[in-house]
Amino acid sequence: MKHAFTKKVEITIYTNSKLEIIISDYGVGVHNDDLENGRGMGQSNLTKRSSEIGATIQFKNEKGYTIYFSIPLNNMMMES
Repeated sequence: MKHAFTKKVEITIYTNSKLEIIISDYGVGVHNDDLENGRGMGQSNLTKRSSEIGATIQFKNEKGYTIYFSIPLNNMMMES
């Protein structure tokens, strides 16, 4: 919330054959060059860690900044 200059953050969680988490703020977003190059806000680290566990993660400027995270539930059960 601090860096987004927002007063509202929305977290949505879906489950079916995969766990999907969407985190959206309605703030200033991220500069498109940084978004495309994976710089700032820990994007490259989050992308690397997601890949290591078989998940996908996307970052988008949509009425602020949105993170889409998805992992098949069978991947999560294999880890435990």
